[in-house]
Amino acid sequence: MRKILLAAAAFAAFSAPAHAVTVFSDTFDGEAGGTTVTNYTNFAKWDVAAGSVDLLRDPNQFGITCSGGTGSCVDLNGSSGQPGLIVTKQSFDYTAGDVITVSFDLSGSQRSATHGLVLGIAFDNGFAFESDPFDLGADEPFGSFASAFSEDYTGQFQLYFYGTPFPDDPSNIGVILDNVSIDVAAVPEPASWAMMIAGFGLVGGALRTRRRETLAAA
Repeated sequence: MRKILLAAAAFAAFSAPAHAVTVFSDTFDGEAGGTTVTNYTNFAKWDVAAGSVDLLRDPNQFGITCSGGTGSCVDLNGSSGQPGLIVTKQSFDYTAGDVITVSFDLSGSQRSATHGLVLGIAFDNGFAFESDPFDLGADEPFGSFASAFSEDYTGQFQLYFYGTPFPDDPSNIGVILDNVSIDVAAVPEPASWAMMIAGFGLVGGALRTRRRETLAAA
């Protein structure tokens, strides 16, 4: 029985999911000295690659609240009449099979109509994943959302968001984005898989020994 318990413990240790590492996070709170700026482009961690976005400080003249009722957030359809596309300035290392999880807070436009957001992962080989649109009614409060991606490729990636409908929405009204983070969970190393398989063998051997002892006693 002791062998079985030891083998089971080894199996649990090496079959558990790898610990996720947070490689990126942004609350937008440090932007523009804590002020509201329409058509904002001077982000510390993002490039505005197309259209425009508005940086909003809670409270602001538009009556828009950020997640938690404090700090700063981003309206993904800025004041230029074209939804914005924002891309992380930083590229992140990626190993084939790793799981990328993007988490963020999102609310409706807090003004009118239904708008949405699409997020994507762009790899340095030109391949990209995109989520389905996250469409929210105007009055939908902040909620926490997440999307996970995995690819059989080793290289680097960037995260991007854009407001929908993209690129044609002249309303200057978009969903409100806040508290973005990226976690990456590595796949188990080959040595871990080998030890896990050895654990299976130890369990099987112990069970066979126990069965033979039981039959002999009978």
